[in-house]
Amino acid sequence: MGLEARQVGSELSIEEGVAAAELTALNLLATIECELGDLDQVACWLKINGYVNAVPGFTEQARVVNGFSDLILGLYGIDKLSARTSVGVPDLPFGMPVEVDAVIAWGGA
Repeated sequence: MGLEARQVGSELSIEEGVAAAELTALNLLATIECELGDLDQVACWLKINGYVNAVPGFTEQARVVNGFSDLILGLYGIDKLSARTSVGVPDLPFGMPVEVDAVIAWGGA
């Protein structure tokens, strides 16, 4: 895949956007595991900010970012997720369809 934009609502369906958000969650979990040594060290997901590369007028950002947060909720439960936002943007670096930044608390699982 090249660096062309992969916009949800144009090149990608909502379902493909959800799958991209799930893959983003798996990649972030792998990074966290590498840093902390064990995903059980994650005490709480304080904040999740999801950005969806979408066409103008697209209004299903929350549905796309659910791919990320549903995976996290399945692993950690509702009591471990504090806040989440989902925003549509006209472009993301490298043409990525979904980008997520998260703030977690760790230690003493």
